[in-house]
Amino acid sequence: MTFGKISICALYLLISALTCVGQRPPLKYGKVDDKETALTSYQGADAVILYDFGEYKFNGITGVVFFEFTHHLRIKILTEAGLRYATQQIHYYDLHSASYYPYNETYMLRAQTLNVNEKGKVIDSKVKAKSTDVSQPDENFTASVTIHFPDVKVGSIIEYEITIPTIETVNPNPWMVQYDLPCLWNELRIITPLEFNYAIKPYNIDYADVSDVKSITTSIKYPGRSVVYNATLFQFLRKDVPALPYLGNDLEYNNSRMFVRFILDYVSKKFILPQMSEILKAMDPEYKFMDKSEKQLILENSGFILYKRPDLVKIAKELNKSRQFGVPLVLNMGLNDTIKKLTGNCNTNKEKVMAIYHYVQDQAVWNNQYRIFVDAGIPLFFIKLAEKFAKEPAKMNTSLHKVIQKQEGSSSEINAILINLLRVGGFKTNPVLVSTLNSGYLDTTFFNLQQFNHLIAAVEVEGEVLLLDAVNKGGGSIMSSDIMNEYGLMIEARNARWIRVAYPYAILPVDMEAPVFEQNQ
Repeated sequence: MTFGKISICALYLLISALTCVGQRPPLKYGKVDDKETALTSYQGADAVILYDFGEYKFNGITGVVFFEFTHHLRIKILTEAGLRYATQQIHYYDLHSASYYPYNETYMLRAQTLNVNEKGKVIDSKVKAKSTDVSQPDENFTASVTIHFPDVKVGSIIEYEITIPTIETVNPNPWMVQYDLPCLWNELRIITPLEFNYAIKPYNIDYADVSDVKSITTSIKYPGRSVVYNATLFQFLRKDVPALPYLGNDLEYNNSRMFVRFILDYVSKKFILPQMSEILKAMDPEYKFMDKSEKQLILENSGFILYKRPDLVKIAKELNKSRQFGVPLVLNMGLNDTIKKLTGNCNTNKEKVMAIYHYVQDQAVWNNQYRIFVDAGIPLFFIKLAEKFAKEPAKMNTSLHKVIQKQEGSSSEINAILINLLRVGGFKTNPVLVSTLNSGYLDTTFFNLQQFNHLIAAVEVEGEVLLLDAVNKGGGSIMSSDIMNEYGLMIEARNARWIRVAYPYAILPVDMEAPVFEQNQ
């Protein structure tokens, strides 16, 4: 079975059960054959990837189940210039800092350099802890480990195998098939219970040596016992992948290389492994932005349908009623008089919009956190109760007031204030979900809510719709500094639709007009 022209036709492959038996990974860690050690050149490359293997599967750590990712990479150094690959950096989700459970393991790593001595024997030089640099996790609990391989010379083979526990089952990182080096063997496997249905999509891939779905029986270990269950194994294999030289343009490179994306489509509760509570909670897109105490208190979905990838109408409906998205955009912040003073001397509606825009810019400094949600604040019931007995609108939008008081906020908080105040000023304004390049490639036909990481405003004024981003970064806004994905998702009252937001739109430095998107997009 081949992909045909999937990259052009944009076909989906939804995992379904076929009868077959799973296979073991084709190569074992540390075991090299004569062909690998004898290889001295390959297509003029400085190095060659001999083996690139990734596997996602459910596994247990101290009895609690996580979606575990294992990556086994083996590279042969062919020239002096190829020695630059003797340092490898791996980014990973730091479960230890993200979870309220006291896990000690953030990853398990083994790495080594393999050389052939004068007697023809393969000698291994293991990477010790002092040869690795581990970064502190960022606000999204992403960290990195940098591996410095010892005793590397022309002819050496370096390899590592890392296993990373994660709760990211809805939107795992794409699997990269193509690099700036040629690759002899690239393989991805995904093993999940039959009740977890994933949609798979390849990009820029004209064929695969293997693209198959199999029904297997596997097990997961718990303290003192193991559970056997029926699972689905998806296997992708591409041999002899050509190199794609990096020419310095991240956007062009990442859109051109071969990769495979898979996102969660559907989860039912016919059979669920014990102790999967954190994975089920993490299916809520708000979950990863909660602090540890909030994660501990949240209740997981207890219905028969645990997860279903939402359509545009459902996304709009759920976001608009969310206390961490839609509700703060309409609650009165008690700044009505401020808005009147800001706009009182303006001659046109566009000048009024710009006055509100610059006011919000001056209220808070960006804290370098990309977000689409804000803190929930006080429950809506208490706000309505206070407003009922107050002589003037209650200043109860505490989640956004805190941002102004601290003069610091996330990207979503700053632009949520902008949207709120523009609405108070009488302008039809909608939030727009966008994704920066470092958040990954965004496909308008193959997406979920977890892929967005930034919020901007779309305001209708004088017959046009302007895109506004009040978050300062350097000399301009985030959107004028970071390369954005081409489209954003505008959340309207009863629907959501895609609009064009692509860089190089420079969003409103002081003397610049706002970009306008075409309404028929």
